[in-house]
Order: sequence, then C-alpha cells, then structure tokens
Amino acid sequence: MRPDGTVECWGGDWGGQASPPGGTFLQVSAGANHTCGIRTDGTVECWGDNSYGQSTPPGGTFTQVSGGAQHTCGIRTDGTVECWGANWAGQASPPGGTFTQVSAGAPQTCGIRRTDGSVECWGGFLVVGCRCDDGNACTEDSWGGTQCVYAPLPDGTACDDGNTCTVNDQCQSGTCQPGGFAPAGTSCDDGLYCNGTDTCDGSGTCLHSGDPCVGGAQCNQSCNEAQDNCFDPPGTPCDDGLYCNGTDTCDGSGTCLHSGDPCVGGAQCNQSCNEAQDNCFDPPGTPCDDGLVCTADSCDGAGSCLGTPLPSAQCPKGYVLLEAPSSAVATVEVRRNGQALGAVCGESVRLSRLAQVGGDAVVQTSDSYGLSLGVQARVGGACVTGGGTISLAASAQCVGGQGSPGAFGQVLSDCIGAADLADVRRGALMALPADQTFGAVTVASDTTVDVSGFGGVPVIDYQSLVVKPNKTLTIQGGGGTQAVVVRVAGDLRLRPGAKIVGAGMSGAPGSRILILVGGQASLGRTSRVEGTVYALGEIEAGRSSGVEGALVSMTRIALGRSAVVNHVPWVLW
Repeated sequence: MRPDGTVECWGGDWGGQASPPGGTFLQVSAGANHTCGIRTDGTVECWGDNSYGQSTPPGGTFTQVSGGAQHTCGIRTDGTVECWGANWAGQASPPGGTFTQVSAGAPQTCGIRRTDGSVECWGGFLVVGCRCDDGNACTEDSWGGTQCVYAPLPDGTACDDGNTCTVNDQCQSGTCQPGGFAPAGTSCDDGLYCNGTDTCDGSGTCLHSGDPCVGGAQCNQSCNEAQDNCFDPPGTPCDDGLYCNGTDTCDGSGTCLHSGDPCVGGAQCNQSCNEAQDNCFDPPGTPCDDGLVCTADSCDGAGSCLGTPLPSAQCPKGYVLLEAPSSAVATVEVRRNGQALGAVCGESVRLSRLAQVGGDAVVQTSDSYGLSLGVQARVGGACVTGGGTISLAASAQCVGGQGSPGAFGQVLSDCIGAADLADVRRGALMALPADQTFGAVTVASDTTVDVSGFGGVPVIDYQSLVVKPNKTLTIQGGGGTQAVVVRVAGDLRLRPGAKIVGAGMSGAPGSRILILVGGQASLGRTSRVEGTVYALGEIEAGRSSGVEGALVSMTRIALGRSAVVNHVPWVLW
C-alpha cells in the first residue's frame, strides 16, 4: 500500500488477485489467490478468486482484515471477528468475544483476545479415520501425530481448479493453476437461469447469452430465477387475436386465459359478438325497442335501435286533449265556440255554449256532473263517463250516443289507456340526449333554430322559453328529419300573436314537433303552435289561439273562446 493509500500489486494474477480496484485503503492483506483491503470508510473490498466466497465480504465496518488460503477474516469495529469463504476445517467459524488482531492461514485462523492478550485459534484440520483433508487437490494430506501435515504435490500434477473453461489444470506451488483454456463455445454453467445459456469465451471465462425470456411467446416473457421459467405473473395482459372470447390475461403458468363473450348482458342492439369487426352489434333487423309507441323498431347493425313510424291505423288511439289521472279534481274546459277536433279525455270535461268536440268526450271518474255540455254544444262522438251523470243543456248533442261503461266500455278503456301511456312516452323522450342546449330564452325577434344536421329525431333543450308578441320561432328541419322534440324545463309562454312553427320537414309540421314542458304552458290570444304540447302543469290556450297538434296535461287544460285544436297526433305517437 502506497503512502497515499492506493494499492499496487505484483506477481501471479491468474485469479485477478494482483489487480486492485481504484481508490484509497487503510489496510490490505493478500491471501492465496485473492486480496482484501479496508477502505477509508471502514468497509471491506476484495478482488481475485471467489470460488468459495472468500472475495465476498459482509457489510459493515472493520478495523483489520486478513486473507487466508481460501477464506478471509476481519475484526469489526466492535472487536468481534467475522469470517467468510471456505470453512471445511472450521477456519471461518470464529469464537465469541473481542479481539485486537486476527490472522487467517490455510485451513486455520488465530487471533489475539482483547481482554487478556491471549491467543486463540480455530479450524486447522479435519480428522477422518486419522486422515486429514484440507480440500486442496494440490496437497498431500497426512496426520503428523499431533496435527495434519499438508505437503504440496509436485508441480505439474493434474488437478481441477473448478473452472470448466480451463483445461489441463496442474499444481503449481501447492495450488491448482489452469494449463490452458477450453475452446470458445464449450458449455459451462454458472448456476443461474436468467442470464441465459453459458459458454466459454476461449480465454477462461464463462459467458452468458442473456435473458432467455426476451422475445418469448406471450405469457412467457418474464424470467423467474427461483423456478427456472419464463412465466409472466398472473393478470399480465396478453392477446390471442380474438375479440369474442373477451379480455385476455396470463394465468401465471405460461397460458393466456380469456374472460368470455364481451357482449353478454350488453345494451340492446349490442349483444351479438362480431369477430370480423371486433364489436357487439346485433345484425340488422334484430327486434328492439326505441321507447316510442308508434314505431316499428329493429337494430340497424351499428349498435342502435332504429324506429320507423307506423301508419296511423296501427298506432294506439290518440286524444287531442288528454289529462292523466291525479288525486285532485281536474277539468278540461272548452269555452264558447272553442273546437277540439279530436277526442277529449279527463277527470271532468266541460263544454261551454257552442263548443265542439270532434271525437268522443270521455270522463274517467264516476263523479257527479263529470261531463257537462252547454247550450248548443256538440260532441261528434260518444259522451261517456266512468259512472257519473252526463248533463246536457238545451240543444246540446252527443252524436255518437251517451252512457256509462257497458256499451261504451271500449271508449272508456281507450281513454284510460291513453292516459296511462302518456307518462311512459314522456319518460322515454326525457331520457334522450340533447343535440342543442339553451338556457332561459326570450325570442324577441323572428328566430330560426336549425336542426337539419342532427338526423332522425333531434332534441332541443331550453331552461324556459318565451316568445314575444307577434314573433315567430321556426324549427328548421331537413329531408331526413322524422320529428323534433323540444324540452322546456320550466314554463312555456307564447304572448299574443306569437308562433312556434316547423319548416323543411317531410309531412305536416303539426305532426312533427313535440314540446315537453316541465311547468305551465300559456298560449296567448291568437297565438299558434304547429305541434303537440305536453305539460306537467296546466295549459291555457287563449282566445282564437290555434294548435296544429294535441294538448296533453297532467293537471288542467283550458281551451279559450274560439280557440281551435286540430287533431294532428305527433308522428311518433
């Protein structure tokens, strides 16, 4: 060791024992084919032969180190001795207690105790039937009467240094030295699986081909040294190239498992697995339900339910003025000269002087005077109640007859059925996603909302909607527009002369627009709506107002003097 703490070695270096690392040391000790030293931080570093672990020191700090033939011992900073390497004669099994100095020999070690300065030794020989064995193939071992004697064998005696990449090993000065190197490509084995196939490099070193799992089959790409295999851990993603057997994950044994058909339990029109397209779209024509009553429904082959409007003759009977049952007594009022050209259905129905109903007038309940007709009022169909009295003023008419359930049971059933369907239909339409969304809107000048680019049934949402006097809100559709749903969360108010109309749609606009109102609907004097209005609150249609559709309410409908509601059901109802 030089004064600056660096280490320099010379002499034989077949095991690397004379090739010290860089850096500085406090102390150094050379063994047979290895060397160890204490660095300035107290840790031990060794180099050279490591056949028995003699060059693999433990962690921690030391004050002195000594290299033996095939083992090493050192004194830790607390005075205890620790040894590593060969231990066939007990030379690496120190006693307890503390020491001030230690010296490692061949198969024995001695130390000076700190407490009294006495010398204690351990190891030295193994006696088996009076024969000694130091584990060195290049010594002749014998019992000398009091101890084992290890005489070096003649130089040139054949031996085995344990390295499969050396050949013609011979004893030299009592140690086994290589006589040459095995040819490159000769098999060797370092005992490890995960560094790959081992072969000699032709210079005495065993080389390794690298991780044997790289590029392996799926689920066989993670090297496991403990089990000598390449199995990926359970849950590692894999892919068998198939869609219809579900998500693929490794099982931990080299196999790719599958979760099963991904389409089972899917939404309607998305329950048939299509391997060619990696989707769950049911074939075109598969039956489905779009939630609308008057449509023939089937899957379109792209995951959606397509509804085609049915002919009016195949749709459930519609009611122009429809009031669903409630706990409160509610009325449908058609005032003087008012006209409802379709049927009227409610919990009570009252027609004023000269009012007209084109179809049936039906009262669902048995309340007295639930159905009353004023002077010259006219019902073009039947006047029917659930058991209550029918009151007719002078010249009033029920052209189709009158009575309670019995002969008119189907008429009453139609009314109740229409009322029951109203809420179901509304719920399905409220669940549709919006194509355009607005806040609280006041239409102060003629305005057009263009929905022509949204396909079959566009949906428009308003927080509230007011159309000022004599102004027009136009819903502009296109050739592909089946119908339009306008949803108003709050109130709908049309001032006198205001209009909501449709344009650009195939068919009459009155059958194409449906306005769902969460609050009240107020249709001012001479106002006009091309479409059906369905309100949870009451509907008030002012004098001379016109509706080219139907009125539906959960509470009260009042049709003003000379107001007209044409029987034009919404096309998808």
